[in-house]
Amino acid sequence: MNDLTGKRYDMLKVLNFVKVTPYYDNVWKCQCDCGKVVERNQSTLENTKRFHSCGCYIKQNLIPGDRERCSKAGKQRAKIKK
Repeated sequence: MNDLTGKRYDMLKVLNFVKVTPYYDNVWKCQCDCGKVVERNQSTLENTKRFHSCGCYIKQNLIPGDRERCSKAGKQRAKIKK
């Protein structure tokens, strides 16, 4: 297991190791630049095709029309799941 403690992935800084999932992926506790603490899989953190944040980056950078469209899509998905 590689120790990721202290490493930065875009807006996330790895704080400590949490657990191993049933699929043998390591889970790490990370702190976002906005202050929120989240848990992320190691495979997700090491994926260079993604931008890493707690979700605040996307919320801040969506234009108003996109924000409305995303919330409507989320509500529709929530109705389908129930």
